Amino acid sequence: MSQSELTRSIVGASFLLPVINGAMHIPPAVSAMRATIGDEQPLDTPILLLLFSLHVLIDVMDKAADLPRQTRKTWLRTIILFASPFIALTVYGTMHCGFLALLRLLGVPFFAIIHALPLIPVYSRETRSITRVKLKYFLGPFKSLFGATCIGLMDVTAVVLYLRGTTIYPETSSGVGHLEILMYTIIYDFLWESISDVRDIEEDERDKVTTLATAFGIRKTLTFLLGSTMMGDLSITLYGGGSAVLSVVRSTVFWGAFSTLALYKRRSDMYAWGLGTLVGLLPVWLASLETRT
Repeated sequence: MSQSELTRSIVGASFLLPVINGAMHIPPAVSAMRATIGDEQPLDTPILLLLFSLHVLIDVMDKAADLPRQTRKTWLRTIILFASPFIALTVYGTMHCGFLALLRLLGVPFFAIIHALPLIPVYSRETRSITRVKLKYFLGPFKSLFGATCIGLMDVTAVVLYLRGTTIYPETSSGVGHLEILMYTIIYDFLWESISDVRDIEEDERDKVTTLATAFGIRKTLTFLLGSTMMGDLSITLYGGGSAVLSVVRSTVFWGAFSTLALYKRRSDMYAWGLGTLVGLLPVWLASLETRT
């Protein structure tokens, strides 16, 4: 992909994909909410809006940081203008849920924000200058697992902590369902992030970024993801008394769909990747249905 194509794809993604990415994290939050307050109570819309807007803004910052330095200033004002409604939505959600809810959403997975921003100064011997790099560059092949854990804490744990502070939280609610949903979220977000690394393997190799794909190759990475997703989903499902057949079908279908997307669709195909992002954490909601039956 040429520099101009990369810039256009990032700019396009800066407007489309962050919104879809925000919607991607609603299923785990809804699942955690249902496990907490039950199916009879109405959903707490403000906390969902707050979670959605924060994910959009975090992704916008990440996309803007990926722009080439020479074109970053050109698009910065446009990106800020695009982000303004979501900043307002964040303020609205904070006013309804309280500042503590905002701190929980940002504080529990704090490194999920930090690791995506170029904040760490590194001295380069080649250029004899100091540049800023992202923390995720130092995490190697495990950056996707690290990010998935942070996402799980944000989408599930922070939402549950907020709900426990409200009057609609039932005192008899069990924490077992919360743990299962958290683990499902980590497993499938790890799958999705690693699939995205398979898609970006050429760029990561050029930029010398270590991921599962660059460290072990595409074939071994996809095989590992199939095994880890299937075994992880199956273990959690059996622990919760769910169906092993549904677990295997669920993990295999989503792994197959995401793998096909990574192998045959380029990053610039925003519609295909947008659809994939939208359903990236849908299996968490599907799996959570078993925990409530």
